Amino acid sequence: MRFSSYGGKQVGLPFLGHTGENVLLYNKELFDKAKLPYPRSDWTLDDLSRAAASLTGDHDGDGKTDQFGYDVRYELPGAYPMLSLFGASLLSQDGRQCLLHSETGIACLRWAQEQVRTHEIAPDPIHMERGSLEMLLNGRVAMLRHNFRALVELRRLNAMDIQGVLFPKHPVTGKVGSFASGMMYCISQQSRVAGEVLQWIKFMSSREMGVQMFLGGYAEPGCRAASWKDERVLERFPICAQIASVAETAEVERLPANLRVGECLRAWNRRIAPLLLGEITPERCAEEIASEVADILARLPEEGVAATDVELTAP
Repeated sequence: MRFSSYGGKQVGLPFLGHTGENVLLYNKELFDKAKLPYPRSDWTLDDLSRAAASLTGDHDGDGKTDQFGYDVRYELPGAYPMLSLFGASLLSQDGRQCLLHSETGIACLRWAQEQVRTHEIAPDPIHMERGSLEMLLNGRVAMLRHNFRALVELRRLNAMDIQGVLFPKHPVTGKVGSFASGMMYCISQQSRVAGEVLQWIKFMSSREMGVQMFLGGYAEPGCRAASWKDERVLERFPICAQIASVAETAEVERLPANLRVGECLRAWNRRIAPLLLGEITPERCAEEIASEVADILARLPEEGVAATDVELTAP
């Protein structure tokens, strides 16, 4: 329900929901070859780094790393769960300030850089080949963070060696990164049959509808925890119970007050490659992002976009 609200008001009712890219996908075959136990839901980031180090190496003897233990995927909005995990936020609650240049924000950026530059367990952008999922499938990468939808799609491709578990928690705070997102239905204020539409929405958002949508081909089993924990869903993907367990505490996206969402995301994304290449420090990265986002927030809303309050029309 929280991701279906804006400005403190409920603007719709969800019918699909998920907790963002907080699933750790891993290649079972690589773990088996290294005689390592598979990732568990009680792992911390430290466990992830240790396992990734054991899975990183030069296997063809040419003096270059050809298998990496982990792949850092850090562009927004996919990286929102990582900000959540570190207790950081890009924007303030009211969307009028950038909060990234903080201790937690810098720690989030530093962790990503360290996996590539210090521990050397993850490829930098220059050494990426045909995308993260392709490298996971062909054994060039052992683990990466993605969403539940990716796991479902890989299963449909019969990639049975790829499994998933809830992404590791923070080693000190124990916080799990999650980000509430999905799709919702809204009722126009001009609707002449608001009551009837509301009843239809309630039906579409029901537990059974969520289960049936999933069994019928949707990647997510609706929006209710009861749907995600339904035995028919868990029979296919036991991880759904883990995802449902963190849904209630999932962070929601904080929108800029002027609704210039894309510009704010680009301010972050254009600096991730330089960060992972070691061209800028985490502190400098956070400072540059915060400065650019502050400039963006000072602008008027884009033409044709009005940051107005919207109310859900109920009978």
